[in-house]
Amino acid sequence: MNKKIYFFLRAYNDIDHLTPVILKFSRRFPDLELEVFMYDLDENHSNDYRVKYLADCKINMISISSILFNYSGLWNRYLRIKKYVNEHQKNNLIRLLFKSFDIVFRKFVSRHIAKLNINTKFDNHLKPTDDKKVIFVFDQSHMNFYKTVCDYAKSRSITTIALPHGHNTFDNELIWDHSMRISDEELSDYPFFYDYVVFENSIISDRYLKQGKITETQGVVLGSSRFCEEWIDELEPILPKIQLPEFDKSVLKIVFMLSKPKYNGHPEEVERTIVFLSRYPDVFIILKPHTRGMKFKTKFSKNVMVVDNDFHSSLLINWSDVVLFTMTSVIFHCLKKYKPAIYLKNTHSNRLLSERFFHSWEVHCRDDLRDMIWKLKKEEGYNTYSREDSDNYCKNVIEPCGSDVLTYYTDFLYKLLN
Repeated sequence: MNKKIYFFLRAYNDIDHLTPVILKFSRRFPDLELEVFMYDLDENHSNDYRVKYLADCKINMISISSILFNYSGLWNRYLRIKKYVNEHQKNNLIRLLFKSFDIVFRKFVSRHIAKLNINTKFDNHLKPTDDKKVIFVFDQSHMNFYKTVCDYAKSRSITTIALPHGHNTFDNELIWDHSMRISDEELSDYPFFYDYVVFENSIISDRYLKQGKITETQGVVLGSSRFCEEWIDELEPILPKIQLPEFDKSVLKIVFMLSKPKYNGHPEEVERTIVFLSRYPDVFIILKPHTRGMKFKTKFSKNVMVVDNDFHSSLLINWSDVVLFTMTSVIFHCLKKYKPAIYLKNTHSNRLLSERFFHSWEVHCRDDLRDMIWKLKKEEGYNTYSREDSDNYCKNVIEPCGSDVLTYYTDFLYKLLN
């Protein structure tokens, strides 16, 4: 076809949201050449179940180190050593020595990347010709490396597109703990440098336009690739199997999906909430920290289990009787399953998009949470929201153009190849 799409993925979340689009392309346009660059200096993600699924579908997966460096094999060995060392105790001498080495080594690598001749490296790999149409697809990041690649693309008349690497759940602008902009008319210091930026809904797109992050010609609304009906159905059978605790029906299984406190969060109240929940009779709680890890000051009781990224959110949602959350977008998966969910509004200082549509699942104080937990324990079939509220919210926020979201994504990107 002489048409090719390059996808750039940085980390765990990007894989989650771009994989559905890549797979849809491979099925709708089997003759189209697709290549995925994995750019992560801490992990090659070769064992990630979604990366394996892409490889099984004959999609070419390349570590960015194989293009940027002449020693990608050495880099992979470095990652294996780092993983091994990090399994030691924090005060272990080997770990402490490696950490000192790692700081120096990473500075060297960062300087090396900054000095790279991107034009030469990518020209050698792309082998650009006049008869081949190419586009670059990224996640929405401001990282310097992406800016360098976009500058290269512009010099070669290659269109660049940024897709969501998560789902924005906030309805306010000052979402960070360091957000101190006193005028709502101040423009963003970080405008996007891509030709097009895709959003899940017009609420987010309009906000970014107002903030000066995008221009009117840049923003495109297509819906959520990760939480659309088609991908949720496909995700189920490919999820890795993992052993979760088993209980009889008398035990209320609670999953708490946590978010980083940098989003105006109140970590002390989060930990108090966990302790509060653990006091109920016949409950078992699984804590799923943010994908980039979290630490707790409190030592929890035996009916509280903290898991890592190997315990995928979708599996935990299926296992649970109720899901608690603060700000995470994974709650959309919960809504699609019509699983009871509780929004702990009292644990942060932002406003979520859901507050435009319904309030029944909101907790404003511990008394609210107490009432909901007892209802879940005593009233079979009780849910914290109605199906009507869920459907209306999802329709407006993750499927504003219609339910065939992945077709909208592939149609839009394919047009840019013509």
